[in-house]
Amino acid sequence: MRHRLGIMQGRLSPAVDGKVQSFPAQHWRDEFALAAECGFDLIEWVLDSESVAFNPLLTSAGRREIGELSAAHGVKVESVCADFFMDQPAFADADGVGEAAAMLEVLIAACADLGVTLIDVPLIKNSSVQEEDSQALFLRRVSKLVPMLDEHGIRLSLESDLPPDALARFMSRLPTRTCGVNYDMGNSAYWGFDTASEFAAYGPAIINVHVKDCTPELYTLPLGQGNVDFDLTFGLLKRAGYLGDFILQAARSVDDVGAARGYLAFVMPFVERLRREP
Repeated sequence: MRHRLGIMQGRLSPAVDGKVQSFPAQHWRDEFALAAECGFDLIEWVLDSESVAFNPLLTSAGRREIGELSAAHGVKVESVCADFFMDQPAFADADGVGEAAAMLEVLIAACADLGVTLIDVPLIKNSSVQEEDSQALFLRRVSKLVPMLDEHGIRLSLESDLPPDALARFMSRLPTRTCGVNYDMGNSAYWGFDTASEFAAYGPAIINVHVKDCTPELYTLPLGQGNVDFDLTFGLLKRAGYLGDFILQAARSVDDVGAARGYLAFVMPFVERLRREP
């Protein structure tokens, strides 16, 4: 099915230490049943710095359990949000030495074992590639990983704070078979980017979409309460020929499961329109 709907891991569990997003160590198993009950097709896995020591994605036994739960509930894990690299930039060890470089290779191998085909790599905050030196380091690191990515059929989905034209230029220097854009509509609203300009610059390069709502003043609001123009955004996704998934990464709530159901109902008409129209 085109345009499957998923939810970011942790959004169906109590927040950990008040954080908007983190790996739900105590509740990750429960989220498969909850996601299925809500009507989601996918869970996008979270790997953050705090969970590296115990994240089941990184052990063979853990991956077996993930696979079993996925099969039992009909909810797939086919993408990983690698928040780990917001603290330790993926390009910090461009020559393939050091913790960040090792983690990226370990993660690729783990994803290959589980059947994950997409790794979202954040190039924001500490990992921003606003500077040319950072871009050059990231390009050098990716070039060394291309054979491994190709072997396992895994792509890197890059979430960046670069303005539209700058991001298009950066992406043009990367191999399209292994790298694409993660389009986070909420981040774009938060940074004040013009949606039409974004799609004109790099629309066909988008390979994953995070559904979120923000304003430049308030980060992560309930869907429909921020500056995201959902009609425009989904229309431009259609024009760009986007056939990928939509991962809900919307604002937390006192009742996160109830909020997730509401967010799914909000976004479903937009997605159904894409599914119906050629």
